[in-house]
Parts: sequence; structure tokens; C-alpha cells
Amino acid sequence: MSFEDWKPASLEEKTSITQLDERTFSADLSSTYCIGTVPHGGYVASVFLKVAKAYLAPRGQPDTFVGHWQFLSRTQAGPAVLRVDEAKPGRSLSVLHITLHQTGLLAAHPWLSPEEAGRGEVAAYVTNRNMDDESGITLATGWGIPHAPPPVADLAALPLGKDPNWQHLYTWLMRRLPMMHNLEYYVPRSSHPTPATQDLWIRLAVGERFTNTAIGYVADAAAPLIPESYRAESRDGPVPPGRFERYTGLWYPTITMNLDIKKKLPAAGVEWLRLRVASRMIQDGRYDMELLVFDEQGDLVAIGHHVAMLVGMERNYANRGEVPRSKPRERI
Repeated sequence: MSFEDWKPASLEEKTSITQLDERTFSADLSSTYCIGTVPHGGYVASVFLKVAKAYLAPRGQPDTFVGHWQFLSRTQAGPAVLRVDEAKPGRSLSVLHITLHQTGLLAAHPWLSPEEAGRGEVAAYVTNRNMDDESGITLATGWGIPHAPPPVADLAALPLGKDPNWQHLYTWLMRRLPMMHNLEYYVPRSSHPTPATQDLWIRLAVGERFTNTAIGYVADAAAPLIPESYRAESRDGPVPPGRFERYTGLWYPTITMNLDIKKKLPAAGVEWLRLRVASRMIQDGRYDMELLVFDEQGDLVAIGHHVAMLVGMERNYANRGEVPRSKPRERI
């Protein structure tokens, strides 16, 4: 699908799940949340969060506050089965081991072929409790982020381009990967502290609000933006030192992602979230990323940590079709 034909898709709808039996759920991974041929890792993580909530809400433990994902193989758009195993059931919190499968699917119980049951494309450990019931010692740490971003006078002015400190983000990558337009990104007019440390405001392009199950998607929403900031700006001439060629087609697959949710969002959700993303080292086709998520009040909502790769886009399309041309028009 071309950028011109793209319509933002509902995250709530495209992460919907169906319970097949006590410990098995189905989902339909959407092409509208794919990077090339592979569903976005954070989008897949939000499907897991919905499964964990559906499974543990009847026990009064609806809220994920810790998650760890291991992306073992490429996923693809289409049907998936998620299998839940209880790693540690408990009265105040429970730990689930959830696996996502897209091969060996069966139309009826047991839903997975025996040889596939012990495998899977994605595996996660997810810890849930009821965050509304949390209590205990609270201590002020005095922590804050260095190089704080400029303030926003009025978030409603951001989409209108009227905020003096922030502007809408458009990058070369967004034309190549239309699914990035499922979010609206806003960045400081004064640039970022460094190419490897960036601040953003985001909201869902369809007008939905972020809920806690959406935080999986949010935690992976800015992973490509740091390496993309090193893409050469000029179409012609030599590539400057410390940059890569403008039309190099890259894919940034997540290997592992960790999520620590600090604050429960309102049941009705929130329209806006602020991100601080940073990488400490990009080397030999591998990089780390830390992502901090804040709400409109400046409260820390979540912390994410990633290990990801920088590989040629042909790896994404291997045995799945031809890589799209790498030289899109420069302007919308």
C-alpha cells in the first residue's frame, strides 16, 4: 500500500483477541501495523498485554506492570494463537509465560499441532497485579532527566502547528513505512539534545486514547528514530562521516524488549504522551534504546529497554516478496 492510499488504523481494533479456551487466545495480526512484511514489535506486545489482562482480570489482577519479550522469529500479518502458562500464580501478583504461534495452527482444540506447541515466534513473561490496590513505602529520589525538553503551551495547538516550541515530525522513513502514520509525532523546534537522545510528544492518529494495554506499542514507537537521525540529509555528494547513505533501506528488528509500567493510566485513556528516547551505543549492526514515557502532568508512566538490530530491508522481505524501491519522492 502506498503512502497516498494509507489510512491510520485503530490500535484497539487491530489488537483485539478472542479466547478459545481457558489458556488459549487468538488474534489476527494486521498488515496496517507492519514494518514491511513483519508486524511491529510494540504492536505485538500490546496484543500480549490484552491476553494477560483477559486471563488475569477475573482474579482481580488486570494490570501488567512488568513485561519481558523475546522476539524469536519473524511474525507476519495474519492469524496467530497465543498460549498462556502460569509461571507463578499468586494472591497479590501473578507471572504468566505467554507464547505467540503462527505455524501449526489448528481449527479446533488443541489449536496448535503437537510439534509447534513448544515453539513460537514470540515469547514473553508478563507480571500482573491490581495497581489500584498498591500501597507501601514511597520515597522521593530527586530523579529528573537531563536537558529537559521545552514546555508545551497548549497541546491542542500542536496539530495546528501553532506551538512556539514544538513541530510535527516528518522523516524519510515515514514515507517508506506508512504504518508510522498510525501515530502523530511532534519534536522540539530547537532540535534534540543529541542525535541519540530525542524528545517527542505522540498521539494516535485515529483519535483513540492511550490505555495501559497500548503502552506495549508506545514502548516501541520510537525505536527507528534514533538510527534514522544519522541518515545523510543530502541526495548527492559524499556521505559525511558518522552518517549512512540516504537511500539505504534498513530494518530495525527488536531482539528483546523490557517494560516497567510505573503508573496506571485512567480507564478512559489519555490523548497525549511524551517520550524521551536515548541510545548509548550503535555498533556493528546492533543498538540499545531506553524509552521513558510521561503523561501530560509530567509523571513517569513507563520505562522501556530494547536491544535491536540494524539490518538490510531485504532481511524483512526474505521469501515474502520484493523489497519496495528505495528512492521515494522527497516531499509529500
